[in-house]
Amino acid sequence: MPAKRSAAPSLFHSDLDFGKKTKRTEAPTALYATPLPASRTGALYSAFSYPTKISPESIAVFVASHTQPGDTILDCFGGSGTTGLAALLAAKPTAKMKELATKLQVPVKWGPRKAVIYELSVLGSFVATTMCSPPSSSEFLKAAEKLISACEKKLPLLYAAIDDEGKEGWIRHAIWSDVLACPDCRGETTFWDAAVTLAPAAIAQNFKCPACGYVVSMDEIERVFETFQDPLTGRIAERKKRVLKRIYGESQGRKWSRPATAEDEVILRQASETPIPACVPIAEIPWGDLYRSGYHKGITHLHHFYTARNLLAMATIWESRSAILITTAGRMFTSPA
Repeated sequence: MPAKRSAAPSLFHSDLDFGKKTKRTEAPTALYATPLPASRTGALYSAFSYPTKISPESIAVFVASHTQPGDTILDCFGGSGTTGLAALLAAKPTAKMKELATKLQVPVKWGPRKAVIYELSVLGSFVATTMCSPPSSSEFLKAAEKLISACEKKLPLLYAAIDDEGKEGWIRHAIWSDVLACPDCRGETTFWDAAVTLAPAAIAQNFKCPACGYVVSMDEIERVFETFQDPLTGRIAERKKRVLKRIYGESQGRKWSRPATAEDEVILRQASETPIPACVPIAEIPWGDLYRSGYHKGITHLHHFYTARNLLAMATIWESRSAILITTAGRMFTSPA
């Protein structure tokens, strides 16, 4: 996807006065003397996935100590909009934010600020807009329930699974394992079988071949690749050979895990044989200097990042978004571009 220059429109104010001068205090040294706590939990942090996220509550303390209420903050590398969230939090500080400012003896001035956020990433700009100008929660819930219902009608058993007690449930997540080749006998086994233990939870540093007993560091083990016919490009492609090893699911409110079974393989096979919706782009990845053979070999197109089941699920969600009414929350399911 080509980079696009975009700004979260809800963060841009036409009445900005960049010529305004306000009195500044000396930089509070306590802010830089020790690392600030940056919780990786909470509603704001857990609302979405994005690389190198930072706790907006911690950033808000910086904002409130370095600027005055009414000031405008410019972030030209906006990411997912953390600076915008921090500007909003500075107007309504949480108890933990106040406690942190008091502990550090930071001369904060709480109050509303304006923020202008620029981000080249379409995803980042979309997330920033949504988080900083969220839709009505009730409207969003209605739209989300309608979208989920539409997808479940199309793929009712895509994430179905029988739990460890024989009851019907659904998959929360699954673990796939790379297939390894022994450097000595060329016998194949999975990383999971060769290195992973659950009780206690540990990953072995050395590989021991179950066939010939050869021992070597895990860093020296070769991953096995396989060829397949790409259903979107129609070409023969190469990918890492992986095996489904463990299922984590939920049944009637109880979370469980178990080894993968033949029934799980049947659902996977059905997913791989289901036609992919036409909305999935056939987008080649221009790796350039970012290419790393150890990680990216075989990944030539965007859809190679997904398993067959997850690609089908994501494509169905995208295709079904047209069923959502164009309301305040409806924009959550339309293209950010």
